[in-house]
Amino acid sequence: MNLIEQRNAIRTVSHRVRNYRELGGDSHRWSCDVCGDSQRDSRKARFYVGRKANDLLCHCHNCGFSGSLISYLRISHPDVAETLSVKSFVNNTAPLLVDYDRLIDRLQDVVIAHLFPLSWLRDNKESISKKSFIKLYNLHKSTER
Repeated sequence: MNLIEQRNAIRTVSHRVRNYRELGGDSHRWSCDVCGDSQRDSRKARFYVGRKANDLLCHCHNCGFSGSLISYLRISHPDVAETLSVKSFVNNTAPLLVDYDRLIDRLQDVVIAHLFPLSWLRDNKESISKKSFIKLYNLHKSTER
């Protein structure tokens, strides 16, 4: 994900988080969604985003969470992360027709994984074949990344 896409993600998330402040440049601050920062004092904001090279990095001074912006988005705002991942994938491989097929296969895998959650697989593993169980289980593992 390039810097422009990361900045757009920040703009999208800024409307959802509490106590958002732009500190200048590529520095931002808000209340941490990972740990539920500042439940007692709603004015505190200890989650910071800053730029290092061509990436935006995050750090919470309350719970110690550190990582890239995309790792934070996957935890706290998965819908934004998924949208960015699909856009990035399509933008990087648009000229190749074969890659569109791979994208469609990947989206079908995600849909199947949501239709058959792991809890359902564990409860019904005796009623489906071992081969189908392994295939669905591996499908779940591949969609978690």
